[in-house]
Amino acid sequence: LFNQGGDKDIRQWKGVTVENNRIVAIDWSDKQLSGTISNEIGVLTDLTELLLQKNKLSGKIPPSIGNCKKLKELNLENNELGTIYFSSDTSKRGKKNEKESGGIPKELGDCSAMTKLSLRNNTLSGEIPETLSQMVELTSLKINNNNFEGSLPSSLGKLIKLNELHVHNNL
Repeated sequence: LFNQGGDKDIRQWKGVTVENNRIVAIDWSDKQLSGTISNEIGVLTDLTELLLQKNKLSGKIPPSIGNCKKLKELNLENNELGTIYFSSDTSKRGKKNEKESGGIPKELGDCSAMTKLSLRNNTLSGEIPETLSQMVELTSLKINNNNFEGSLPSSLGKLIKLNELHVHNNL
């Protein structure tokens, strides 16, 4: 995901905003990107905006995303996140591994500056982590059209700034 610019100076990459030699925003929405989000995303500790919606990203949301504590907007909607593909067994390459899936990492709750979180229209599964209630600035949470199970954590009721909540079409 980070080889978009080749040998170019990162300040010249399209969709990347740099301030004081630090990446603060990435907008690679609707770029037909595929593959997974690298665990190295966590080294971008000054990142405030990560917009990767409308691509073909698969796999898990890396737990290291929780290191991006300044993150205010994360939009990963309309991807294939949560879908895990076999890669080591050539007889199964490209086929979905239905036994493995990805959900929302609990570490995402460490991004307490988050105001907008959109993970809708993926294949994320599991339970919605209680740690999301640590995002006290959250105004918009869109996690509809996934495969989440269980009930919403009651601790989400503490998010007094939340005015938009989409959770429909889950299991």
